[in-house]
Amino acid sequence: PLPAALTSLAPGKRMPPASKAGSKVTTSRGEVLRFKSPAEFFSENKNIAGFDNVGKSLYTTVRELVENALDACESIRQLPDIEITLEEFDTAALNRLIGVAATERLDA
Repeated sequence: PLPAALTSLAPGKRMPPASKAGSKVTTSRGEVLRFKSPAEFFSENKNIAGFDNVGKSLYTTVRELVENALDACESIRQLPDIEITLEEFDTAALNRLIGVAATERLDA
């Protein structure tokens, strides 16, 4: 269900145009709504986006990639050919893969 602040708008009426994140609007019932950027909202509500734990994050990421690939194929009327390979890397291997050089601290 929608929060009371959103359901208090009359049917057919639109929310006021979104302005800068953090700005506030008062409804006709005196309720204060604060606008948030999508990034701020999902940062605070990771569970809604599916990123509240490592396993769910991996599942959500792979699912989104597959859904996007299927949507792209559908839009150009092409049968999909999707291959998924998951590989686990330790930190050192990941750093080598993305080009991050491991160095020792000089001030230690």
